[in-house]
Order: sequence, then C-alpha cells, then structure tokens
Amino acid sequence: MNQRSRRLETRLGGWFASERVNVLAALRVAFNREWHDRVFRLPEALWPLCASHKYFAEWVESQQIAIDATIRSGGRPGEARVRSQLARAYAELGDIARTDEQTRPAVAAVHGCGDARLHASVVEFGGLCDLRLARPELALVAFRQAHAQFEAFGHTRGMALQQYYSGCAFVDRSNRRGNHRARQRLRRSSTYRATKSAWDASSSAVERR
Repeated sequence: MNQRSRRLETRLGGWFASERVNVLAALRVAFNREWHDRVFRLPEALWPLCASHKYFAEWVESQQIAIDATIRSGGRPGEARVRSQLARAYAELGDIARTDEQTRPAVAAVHGCGDARLHASVVEFGGLCDLRLARPELALVAFRQAHAQFEAFGHTRGMALQQYYSGCAFVDRSNRRGNHRARQRLRRSSTYRATKSAWDASSSAVERR
C-alpha cells in the first residue's frame, strides 16, 4: 500500500468511526424502503474498514442486512460476495459454526452465475476463513482450487495470492506439528522464493495502477 492509499484509509477510518451508527441507521432505512441495490453496495464498500478497525458488530449487522437484500432481489452473485464477507467476520471472531453456515451457501450462490473470477474469489475467502480458524489442511485445498480457477483465465495476481496464502498455510501446519526443519526447508526452497517474487511483482503492479 502506498502513502496516498494509507492516508485515504486513515481518513476513511476516522470518518467511519464517528459515523458508523448513522451509516447503519441509513442502511436499515434503505432496506425498509426496498432500495436493495444500495443496501448491497454500502456494506460491500464498508467491510474492509470494519475488518481493519475491528468493528465486528457493524460488520456482522451490515452484511446480514445485505444478504437479506440480495435474497429479496434475486442477486445470487451479490449474495455470494456478502456471505463470504460475513464468513470472514465470524472467522475473525473464532465462530466456526457460523463461519461454515455462510461459506457453504456462498459457494452454492456463486454456482451457475457464470462469473469465474467471483467463483475463485469465494473459494479463496473460504480458504482464508479456514486459515484463520486453524484449519490449514482445508485452507490448502481451497487455495489450490482457487489457484486453478484463477490460472484458467490468466489472473496473475490471483494466482500469486493463492501461492502466498498456501505458503502461510504450510507454515501454520508446520507450526502446529512443531516441525521447525520443515519450515526452514520451505523458506529456502525455490517454490517459496518464486512465490515471494510473484507476490512482490503483483503487488507492485497494483500500486502502479
């Protein structure tokens, strides 16, 4: 993240900290008036702020409202996105049951929508939830699947991210097994170096855009 992006995030974080009660009130009004498209867009824009500042109550409520709005409007791609975002909130809170209650229907919602990138993203979100919940084996399965999906349509950054996340899952698994030598071998391996190079290159490309 460059300096300009950091300043913008700081400003947005300060605004949301003081206005989040009003934002949620506006979201409820929009839902009651059946402005479903607006209800969906607002939580999708705000969830990164909720995540970075740990506003879990606002994160959960806004996504729940958005899910209801997408169900009423029949927006299956939107439902997949907001369910994935809600699953991330529950994973951060360590709630395994509620995380799984969102990841399963998120995958179901994205099937048949014809959006390969969204499908890969939903699978990736599921893997990140598994990683957060100390389930590295399940996370690895998800990251491999997402990598194959991103590779199918040449999404280089998506592929690099899956390699990076897979590395995190391998390290986590080794930590839980107490396998220090395996961690050292991983860090010395050509796969690790190539993954780090791909990640750095993709991050730099994003910063230049």
